[in-house]
Amino acid sequence: GDLVLKNADGSPKSGITISHNKPGVNPTSAPFNVGQIDLNGSNNITIRGIYFDIDKAQPVYKKDGSATGYVASIVGSGKGSNVGAKNIVIDNCKFNATSNNHPDYVAICFEEQGKPTSRATNITVKNCMLDKQAFNFIRANYLAEGTVTVSGNKLDQGTAHSALNFTGNSADLMIRDNTFGLANAM
Repeated sequence: GDLVLKNADGSPKSGITISHNKPGVNPTSAPFNVGQIDLNGSNNITIRGIYFDIDKAQPVYKKDGSATGYVASIVGSGKGSNVGAKNIVIDNCKFNATSNNHPDYVAICFEEQGKPTSRATNITVKNCMLDKQAFNFIRANYLAEGTVTVSGNKLDQGTAHSALNFTGNSADLMIRDNTFGLANAM
């Protein structure tokens, strides 16, 4: 299933943890097997130990000059939100699918399409695994401020474009101890 983090009035959530921490429960089964989490501009959110099924990911926006859009498992502020996600930790999550490659797939997308009020701030992605080919593992373009930390991640199958895409980024980047598979570039 999909999850949009918002209150009853549509405003972003704050200060929650979404995790799989039940011993003996298979993380690839519901409710831990999700297609997409839309942060909806939420803040102080931790996503830990979730299995993302790439085949269930939804389109985020259309690529330039294309009839098709990128699909993503974690979105900073999609579906109409005008507020950027802040202080987000994504830890020990797995991104996988039954089909082989996903040339339009971005595991984690904080590209806010140039909306100045919706730029993300302070993002940490650590100890995650992507074992299918994708367009990008992390697409964190045009972040407003703060730090983007990418550490201890394992990307096995390569990416069609670049593993990490930080175009136009004004945040401090800390990239360390990641393992990149075939055909990966930064």
